[in-house]
Amino acid sequence: MALIRNLIGVGIVLSSVAANYAIAGIFGPSDFNECMMERMEGQDRSMYPHAYQACRDEFPLPEPEKVDITDQHDKIDWAIYKHPGREFRLARGIKPHIEFRVLKNVSDFVVRKAIVVYSEDSCQDSTPDDFHNEMVFDLFLPPILSDYYGSEYIRSASNYDHIAEKIACIKLIKLIGESR
Repeated sequence: MALIRNLIGVGIVLSSVAANYAIAGIFGPSDFNECMMERMEGQDRSMYPHAYQACRDEFPLPEPEKVDITDQHDKIDWAIYKHPGREFRLARGIKPHIEFRVLKNVSDFVVRKAIVVYSEDSCQDSTPDDFHNEMVFDLFLPPILSDYYGSEYIRSASNYDHIAEKIACIKLIKLIGESR
């Protein structure tokens, strides 16, 4: 009797394990690693980027938490450049524009957004009331440029091109970042 009970118990365990594998095969992978194993099985390794992108589309990474890192100003050097623009013979030229650049960052965060205010008067002549105009720079890094630029990217604020020539003084209000 005990032998029959043990055999029934083993049969139930084996059937539930087999059912789990069958369900995973029928309904597809249940996580990123299973997806990669399934897509790369029997494939040349040159297909890895395609499999990676397809699996990442199916199982995206969680969005990193954005935090205020303005207090990290002693670890992050930044600059804003105003470009007057240039004309080229064979091209349309470069319009006047403004760029936010992270020059050095030794903090534990990657800068993702900078919020600044500006005045049309020089910094010496400006009063707090003159800084009512805000500019927002969203910093991102196209993957193809990551080896060249590092983790933070120069971001031009094209929606402020029309005022680039008028800006005389800029002050940082807030830096937003995410953990490295």
